[in-house]
Amino acid sequence: NQVEQISAAAEEVAASSDGMVKSIEGVSAITEQTTAATEEMAASNDEVQSAMNAIAAITEQTGAAVEESSTSTEELSSQVEEVVASSASLGDMAVTLKDAVSRFKLDDRDETSETVSGRPGSKERKLAA
Repeated sequence: NQVEQISAAAEEVAASSDGMVKSIEGVSAITEQTTAATEEMAASNDEVQSAMNAIAAITEQTGAAVEESSTSTEELSSQVEEVVASSASLGDMAVTLKDAVSRFKLDDRDETSETVSGRPGSKERKLAA
């Protein structure tokens, strides 16, 4: 009878042992899955970090381009102001020249006054003040 009890107990221990092995195999599989998921997350994290670094670099480049554009705009504005000032000055000079020229008139009469000669073969005209 004791032999039968020991034999039954041994069978129970063997069955429990098989159950424990299966449980350990299940835990091991879950551990492998968790490790794989963690590695994927680490790889994704590296990709996100690379993307963030690329965005930061592009942002710096954009900032530099905006600053350069601003400087160019200021230079252009300064040049436009110079052109406007030159234009106003030329306008004043044109008025002065027009006033000076309006004091003279061309006269086709033959008088002994200063002649304005044109190019060869052109008609000479006399200036009358």
